Amino acid sequence: MTALYKLILKTNIKSPALAFPIVTPIVFILVFVTGTNDQELTTSFFKIISIMLMQSGTFGFGFNMIALKKSIMLKRIGATKIRKWEVLTANILYGWTMLLISLVWTTSFAFILSASGYYISPVDGSTLHLNFAGVTGWGGNWGYIVLGILISILVGYSIGIMFVSLAKTDEQFAMYAMFYLFFTILLAGLLINNEIRQEIPFMVWVGYFNPTVWANSVINFGVTGVNNEELWLEIVVPILMSFLAIGVSLKTFKWD
Repeated sequence: MTALYKLILKTNIKSPALAFPIVTPIVFILVFVTGTNDQELTTSFFKIISIMLMQSGTFGFGFNMIALKKSIMLKRIGATKIRKWEVLTANILYGWTMLLISLVWTTSFAFILSASGYYISPVDGSTLHLNFAGVTGWGGNWGYIVLGILISILVGYSIGIMFVSLAKTDEQFAMYAMFYLFFTILLAGLLINNEIRQEIPFMVWVGYFNPTVWANSVINFGVTGVNNEELWLEIVVPILMSFLAIGVSLKTFKWD
């Protein structure tokens, strides 16, 4: 499987799609990381991280699997001793590699902007900074942040393989993935404030069916430490949704 992973890495390293996990975070960091104080700024940064985790599964892993199904690579693999689950695992490992690179790049870029004084409070004009050290001081918990990140990864890849299983064409998959990304950004509070979103019944109901939104709530709790009596629900629901997506994939996925 190591040789297969290296082959996938070598093949994709020259692809123009590689620019997507590098360029997209720049836009997100420049546009969507905002706040009136350091805590709000740091919270919005972690919302971006949650979106990236989802994007890694639905777009990165998903598009690779779609391309793989279209190519003759699987037929050639069928003539070897390599099993198909090894192909799937190698693609997941490649996706995690790209995700790690993207996370390091995004965090570094955000801290460069923070150190340069790019972020300004719209309330009093003061300079804001990302403050990871302040998380525990705000009552946050890094354990819940890590848990939310792990759930987000599970959600992203399970949704990604479900879209691959259900889509009959590249265009169909792209439509599923873009639709999911749009509503995730919308419901994560990047375009519309969460307080305003809670007053719109349609958006509240849509949020109930988006596992990334639930996982993002766990990360937000870890950053802010705001009391949440339904935290157990926000942990359990996205995990159950992920298992449901995996179940659908097992029933509908075809290699050719």
